[in-house]
Amino acid sequence: MYFKDDYHKQLADKLMKAFGYGSLQDDKCCGSFSYLAAATYKEDILLESISSNGLLNYKVLMTSMTVFSSSEQAMLRFSAQLYNSAIDNITLEDALRHLDEENKRVLSDALRFRYNI
Repeated sequence: MYFKDDYHKQLADKLMKAFGYGSLQDDKCCGSFSYLAAATYKEDILLESISSNGLLNYKVLMTSMTVFSSSEQAMLRFSAQLYNSAIDNITLEDALRHLDEENKRVLSDALRFRYNI
């Protein structure tokens, strides 16, 4: 998996710990969310949106992301959809439309990881 930098990897690992797992590979749903969402570097908001029982609180995430850029919103919405496909209905096309090449690579790797492709 491609990480944009060390902080991206560290934040993804921190999010997995908040979910109650040790590494990205421990759970494909949480791992793909953590990997893609961490690429936005929104540490405080992301940690706040994971409940103490290790579940994603999408309402907290949605409320917080309204002030983010369109690319950050697309990445967070798509990461939530990788976590649980019933949470959001953002299409791949809509997500990719807002991303630069580096973030497209991260999203692509998240899809490969989540669905073993």
